[in-house]
Amino acid sequence: MAYTTESSYTGDGSTKDFLITFPFLESTDIKARVNAVDTSAFSVTGTTVTFTTAPPNTQAVLLYRDTNIDKTKVVFQAGSSVRAQDLNTLGNQVIYGLQEEAQNTGGATFAVGDKGHIAVNTANSWVINNNIISNAMMLDDSVDS
Repeated sequence: MAYTTESSYTGDGSTKDFLITFPFLESTDIKARVNAVDTSAFSVTGTTVTFTTAPPNTQAVLLYRDTNIDKTKVVFQAGSSVRAQDLNTLGNQVIYGLQEEAQNTGGATFAVGDKGHIAVNTANSWVINNNIISNAMMLDDSVDS
């Protein structure tokens, strides 16, 4: 299933309002860039971002989600009721954080180098180091050479 964590527009010098086309939990999770520069000169009302000054003509406008995952958005107390809404909020916080990480990094990445038992040559080339797997570790009828 596809997901979206950002919306792209082009400024025209007069339009200040831009629609947020992806789900988010809090307005503080919405960020904006104009011409590849982060800006905080906007407000969020509902699903609309309103810039203080209209982005200039032909400049790229990017609205994106950056969900705060530093702390949980809901804390349960011993003996209290567990509401479906709170469970959904927690689930969405985790899902949104994972989606944003995948969007920003293209998935998990590792720096080139030796990781103990595996050598990372490039993002798509990982090799098990020599002498890490012994014949004793292999199942019967495995190829051992």
